[in-house]
Order: sequence, then C-alpha cells, then structure tokens
Amino acid sequence: MKGVISMTFLNAIFVFLVPVSLGAIFVSVAFLIYTFYCKATYNRRRIVMFVALSVGSLVLFMAGFNFTATPEQRADWAQKRAQERVEKEQKEAIKKAQKQKAAAEEKQQQQQRAKAVVIERDANAITQAIPSTIRTMENKKIYPLVNGVRISADHKNKEINMSLVVEPQCDKDTALDLADTLIKKFASNVVAYGGLFSSPKNGSYGDIVYTYTIVMGIAYPQSVFDREDWIYDQRITPGKVVR
Repeated sequence: MKGVISMTFLNAIFVFLVPVSLGAIFVSVAFLIYTFYCKATYNRRRIVMFVALSVGSLVLFMAGFNFTATPEQRADWAQKRAQERVEKEQKEAIKKAQKQKAAAEEKQQQQQRAKAVVIERDANAITQAIPSTIRTMENKKIYPLVNGVRISADHKNKEINMSLVVEPQCDKDTALDLADTLIKKFASNVVAYGGLFSSPKNGSYGDIVYTYTIVMGIAYPQSVFDREDWIYDQRITPGKVVR
C-alpha cells in the first residue's frame, strides 16, 4: 500500500515538473532569440546550456512520469489508444464508403447519358443558343468583368465545352458567379430555341446535364494557355453546380 502511495506521489510530482520544464525551454529559447534580435550583451553560452539542461530535464521527467504511472493510468492510456484506433478506422471506412458511393453515382450518370438520345431538335437548339449566349455574356455594359466566352458542342460525345475568361481584377467568387450565370443563360437559351429540356433553376441547370456533360473552365487572360493556373476546371454533371 505504501509503495502504491509512493509511486502515485512521485507520478504527481512528475506531472507537475513536465510542464514546468516545457515552460523553461520556451522561455529560455525566447530569451535567446531576444538577445540575437536586440543584440543584447548577455552570456548566450549560459542560456544555451540552460536550454540543454531544460531539454534533458524534460526527457527525464517524462521518463519518470511513464515509469511511475499506476496500472489504472496505463489501462486508461491503452483504452484511449484503442478508442482512437477505432475512431480512425471508422473515419477511413466512412471515407471509403463515400468514395465508392460517389464513384457508383458517377458511373450511373455516365450510363444514363450514354442511353440518352440526342435528337435533331435539341442539337439545333444548342447550335443556335451558342452565339446568342456569347453575345449576351460578352456585353460589357452588362458584364464588364467578362473578357471573353467560348462555347462548343460535341453531339457525338455529348459534351458542351465552355470557357470563360475574366478580367484580371475579377476575384474568384465573382468569376464563379459569372460561370454559373453563363451556364444558366445557355440552358435557358437552348429551351428558348426549342430544346426539349427543362429550364434551369436556382439549384440546378435543368435537364440538359442529363444528356450532355458541361465542361467548364475559367481563367484570367494571362493563364488561358496554362490549364494548371485556371481558376476553375470541372465537369458539370447532374446534381453539380459551379462552386
């Protein structure tokens, strides 16, 4: 019983000494930096020796703390490590499940787009909507931060490629808002020209994304030819918006 009390008492002392030695290390290192920064005439050798002694003391105190730990403390540490390991495994399992779910959803969307048939009426509507949308978005009176817009359609591969070049003073959030507006205006124009798609809404771009994948790229004029420096470069599929 006395041995247990003695070990518990020693452990409590080490619990106190560990943060004290840590504080001594931080204070002495800070003071050493101060002597260099202010060019103070202090004996830096003694300060360095004090830092070394503090580090050595910290190592000894931590070893003493570990050596004098009670069985209850060791059991508690083991339980915490086991709990942390379980939580880590659970998080990894959740991430893996989310990735698998996202991959399955993407595969399903690709299969849906592959089955979708591009009818001539929709293709004609898309062709007519392209120049109309470009004219609107390049109107400096309405969108002064737009430098240029390019849109092309690949009906065979069911892709619509859009590139938005914004002025250098345009920030990222504004550029993303402009890209969102570009897609919505294009989708609305396709419907207006007779395309058999639903109109875009606040949280979606309408049915067009169930037939065509929209490839959206946003860049500044100076990085147009360097894709790695683009502001945004994503494929818009069902359920996704520019953000």
